[in-house]
Amino acid sequence: MEPVTSAAARELGRSLRFIRQARSLTLRDVARGSGLSAQYVAQVELAQRTRVSEEAIRRMSGPLGVGESVVADLLLRARVKADLEARGLTDDQVSFVWRGVEQRLSEIDVKVQTDMAALINDLWATAPVKAGTA
Repeated sequence: MEPVTSAAARELGRSLRFIRQARSLTLRDVARGSGLSAQYVAQVELAQRTRVSEEAIRRMSGPLGVGESVVADLLLRARVKADLEARGLTDDQVSFVWRGVEQRLSEIDVKVQTDMAALINDLWATAPVKAGTA
């Protein structure tokens, strides 16, 4: 895979860490389930790796409990967002442009899982309840 910008790597890493933590998984859990090292997973989450193979992304999706397409779409979203931010757009402008990109992709029958609210609801619905928080 071609390298991503540091901003895109940060965005992807934050998303993957959010999913992992929402599922109450450790770095070791993801590493064990994906066959990657815990150090590699941590480096992806912390944006210390700007080259992440498609295979590694695919392998991480399983233990994270999300489809491969969701992780790939998070990477697409991160790349687009980073490119727009690099052009000086504000967060509101980035969101507006992303909605346009998403609309155009749907017009040409390219599905993108960008409904972050639905993904977050799914994460919370399936997250284990920790002792003392029920």
